[in-house]
Amino acid sequence: QLLEDDLQKVKNGEDEAKIDVIANAVSYTDLLNRHIDKEDSVVYKFAENGLDSSIIEEINAQCEAFEKDAEEKQIQEKYITLLEELEATL
Repeated sequence: QLLEDDLQKVKNGEDEAKIDVIANAVSYTDLLNRHIDKEDSVVYKFAENGLDSSIIEEINAQCEAFEKDAEEKQIQEKYITLLEELEATL
């Protein structure tokens, strides 16, 4: 939310908000990288070792449904557009 708020400030002509946009983007990127690493090294390994294959198949099916729903709602496109706007203003 902070990133979107700061981006709006930049769009409104508040040039000093550009630093906040960059800082929030870097911070969010770091958060995502740490989260992904934790999933890959802990959560997925735990699931692979401890869950029955039928449960893993169900989880995979639910993940695919989640991604399809996000694509239909154009969630990815929203953030790609936001990034393109950010790049254009900076």
